[in-house]
Amino acid sequence: RTIKNRVFADNIRYIDKLNTLRSQYGESSREYRDHVNLDSTPPVELSEVATIVGNVMTVVFRLSEFQKNDTSVYVIVKINKSRPREIEISSQNMFPQTRPLKYLHVSATAGSLARLRNLWLKNESVNSKELFEGMKPGPMCFYELNFFGLQRLPLDSQRGITVYADNDETGEWVGEFGSQTAPFYGRPKFYQYWRKYPGTYREDLKVTVNGRDYYFGGYLNPCGNEIHGGTVYENFDMAEEYYEGQSFWFGYTYVLPAP
Repeated sequence: RTIKNRVFADNIRYIDKLNTLRSQYGESSREYRDHVNLDSTPPVELSEVATIVGNVMTVVFRLSEFQKNDTSVYVIVKINKSRPREIEISSQNMFPQTRPLKYLHVSATAGSLARLRNLWLKNESVNSKELFEGMKPGPMCFYELNFFGLQRLPLDSQRGITVYADNDETGEWVGEFGSQTAPFYGRPKFYQYWRKYPGTYREDLKVTVNGRDYYFGGYLNPCGNEIHGGTVYENFDMAEEYYEGQSFWFGYTYVLPAP
């Protein structure tokens, strides 16, 4: 579920803003995307939309405003039955004319749970312990973001791009940390990935990673328990400047394809 910040129906300032925008823009050049029924009393938020067409299920998550810049977006997630281990993620700016976006950065966080340490790039693997060696983490115990541009990302024969990440441990790699640790269930090792299909990316495409030595224990305890085995990638993401129709694909596989 989407956790909504400042619910639409009881956010009078926000509803007044939408009514003002509706009066300023015609239907052919609407400033805002439909996400609130302004004609109902009181105004109500449109439902999250789930549709199934053929083999594709689409779910729309409508989010409230970001507090820092008053931007609102909605996120579209698609699951194709033919690719059950992969989702397509796209985002839309609700206010494209007055609040243009430079980036809508979709993040795959909590890499510490899988203890991600190997990043598989073009003809190389970058280990988190080596990448962040000698660096000092910030006050929230995050190592700074590192960027890998298009020239370092692997191209397949169709000129699509897929970047994988996995842990560098063997055997029963879920360590023992006492009674609070979940038992090992014997599941096979997996690789998570970000993908761009041919024709869906631009020259500024990049992969970004940061790192941690300690599990995040909340904002009151950002440097929690030490991560078994050393530094891991916490956020493993793919990003490019925002444009209409932009999509990213995130998934997992049990087999790392040959380069």
